[in-house]
Amino acid sequence: MAKQNKTTLKGYFETGDVPNQNQYGELIDSQLNLAETGTQISAGIISASGFISNDNLIVKGHISASGHISASAISASSNINIGGKVTGLTGSFGHIMGNLADCTGSIFINDNTTFKQTITTSSNISASGHISCSGLIIGGSEIRAFKGNITASGTITAAGGIIGPVTSTGITSTGPGVFTTINTGQGATEVHLMDQNVREADAVTFATVDTGQGANELYDMDQNVTTTSNVVFNQITLSKGSFTTGTYGGLINTEGQSFKITLNGIPTIPGRASQIIAKSTPTIITNDSVKEFSVVLATVATVELSILAFKVTDGAFSISLGNENLAPFEGGTANINFTIF
Repeated sequence: MAKQNKTTLKGYFETGDVPNQNQYGELIDSQLNLAETGTQISAGIISASGFISNDNLIVKGHISASGHISASAISASSNINIGGKVTGLTGSFGHIMGNLADCTGSIFINDNTTFKQTITTSSNISASGHISCSGLIIGGSEIRAFKGNITASGTITAAGGIIGPVTSTGITSTGPGVFTTINTGQGATEVHLMDQNVREADAVTFATVDTGQGANELYDMDQNVTTTSNVVFNQITLSKGSFTTGTYGGLINTEGQSFKITLNGIPTIPGRASQIIAKSTPTIITNDSVKEFSVVLATVATVELSILAFKVTDGAFSISLGNENLAPFEGGTANINFTIF
């Protein structure tokens, strides 16, 4: 039967009228029936102070409510205007406009959604278009943007992760982003200041590198330098510490692998012209760098004396002096350089 409006139906039942079967059928078909299980469509707007739908609510026009909208699924091709809270809302919408959406279900949005206050949801907000917010978007788990954009003039805060579009350029921010760690596929990583590319093919420049032994400058290296390596150097320059003063024939305590000694009280030593081989009294040098297998090099810096290091043991070695000059050494002081290998 055809559906008629109220004016037409009232015309069937005026005083003296005898309605026929078709008119009674049109009267019935033009009304909503609570026992019907199929879809019932209203050509106009349905307004109610309270409404509960246990199945789908399909509206081609607008849904306006000053109170709550509670539904297991709502599908609207146009706008849904919400003045209060949204409970258990799951469906596909055109626009959602509301002052406050407190949603325990999921909100799926095909177009733009505008909220004047905070959106709080224990489930998902999924949008193929834009979500525009002048306040906060707070996600307890993850905020995902797969096809569209998430745009906010305020802060986007997530207790879980923020996942950018798969087919887009990712997440872009004109302000500072603060993350505890970032996982780029290699695990949760802290990201620090970077002003250059650090890739396998890049020539990276650092002022110093600290590998646990302090901030050190690194220089050219073309071989391994470990305790078991056979190292080859073209030249080695060792700087010596300040002079240590000692007495000839006594015990002198020293430190380091390269050092200097001012040896006092050296007696007269005959020269080569006397053809006398003189054996000077040994002087003992103690040093923690000396081992039984160490090589000790020593030279006399100030006079034509020769020096011999011998009796090398852990922590000490001995020296004796000779005279390479024809004339005798009349005694006195000499400066001696030592290097221990």
